[in-house]
Amino acid sequence: MRKLSIFMSLILIIVTLVTVILGGCRAKTTKTSEPIKIGALISMTGFLADLGSRYKDGFNLALKEAGWEVAGRKVELILEDDGTMDVSGSTEKAKKLVDSDHVCLVFTPIFQATLRAVLPYLETMKVPSISEFCSNWDLQKYQYHHSSLGTGIEGCYELGLYAYNTLGFRTLTIMTEDSIATKNYIASTAWAFTNQGGTVIQKQYFPMGNTDFGPFMASLKKADAFLFFAPGNTPFQLIKQYRQFGIKMPILMAFDCIGEQYLQQMGDDAVGIIGVIHYTQAIDTPANKKFIETYEKTYGRKPDNIDFLGYTLMSLALSALKSTGGDTSPEKIQAALADVKYDSPAGPVSFGPTRWGMMTEYIFKIVKENNQYFYKILETRKNLKPIDEATLPKSLF
Repeated sequence: MRKLSIFMSLILIIVTLVTVILGGCRAKTTKTSEPIKIGALISMTGFLADLGSRYKDGFNLALKEAGWEVAGRKVELILEDDGTMDVSGSTEKAKKLVDSDHVCLVFTPIFQATLRAVLPYLETMKVPSISEFCSNWDLQKYQYHHSSLGTGIEGCYELGLYAYNTLGFRTLTIMTEDSIATKNYIASTAWAFTNQGGTVIQKQYFPMGNTDFGPFMASLKKADAFLFFAPGNTPFQLIKQYRQFGIKMPILMAFDCIGEQYLQQMGDDAVGIIGVIHYTQAIDTPANKKFIETYEKTYGRKPDNIDFLGYTLMSLALSALKSTGGDTSPEKIQAALADVKYDSPAGPVSFGPTRWGMMTEYIFKIVKENNQYFYKILETRKNLKPIDEATLPKSLF
């Protein structure tokens, strides 16, 4: 009987040890000397690969400034390629990050179909996650997910108001990629514009990865302004062909899809475009000047909105982990993210109880002075509330 008792006790000890070892970052007892592991699913291949490399730079700068540690624990960043549109592959890589790498938090893909594919698994495993934005409000059903830019359409709505009330436009012709997120951007701007009394006279949608915009330009109807959004590398060819066709309508960009680092490359084609963005080098604050100086010293170039997002998302995660004292249990991280208030180079950022965050939005114009191209801030919009994309009139799609 005594031998049996000893044997059962040994079995219990072994099971307990295995549970702790395999649990890693997600084990019940999380205040250890083990490193904190953070995972990221970013585009290293595919048409959004350039964005992925800039996210990585932003992540690494925030970690470098923190000394690659938080609350006395080392931090490891584990990157996985989401392939931009590789839905099944991204799900498997999310499982690797959680099951094999034992990360306690995941930065999710920017491409919305890929994001939708990985969220159910992360929710089941109770792993907190953070994305740049979620194009659909229904993703709020995932209680462990946080969106730093809400649905991403709040600034676009402000651009629509500005186009009607400040620029005096009364008609728009619109063009965007045939995808959920891009249509939401355009529809939000159009919604604000039509709510003020404006009219959308034409809508054109081009397929993903399209490189020839000639047929769309040839059928473009005349309006007070041309409103567009194009992700990845497509805006460069779109704007180039717009200029080649000699079209003179003012250009509105529903969300910044160019990036300040490419302005010199685009040259005069970009001059005059008016858009909206959550970050620009033109923000005249001590915090942003320091951020630009540090970024340029580290990478040999100035940051744009994607660099800023990578830096900010990691800073939000580190702020939350600092407040937990290094405790990486899902419940502790969730509570900390709800309370976090981070003063970013572009202004305050927080999630709050809805987990849908908001940043200050800036309406800007691309200008040229002394043979240099840059964003000039026209207006600043603060304290915006998240918008449920389901409220957008379906007639605008």
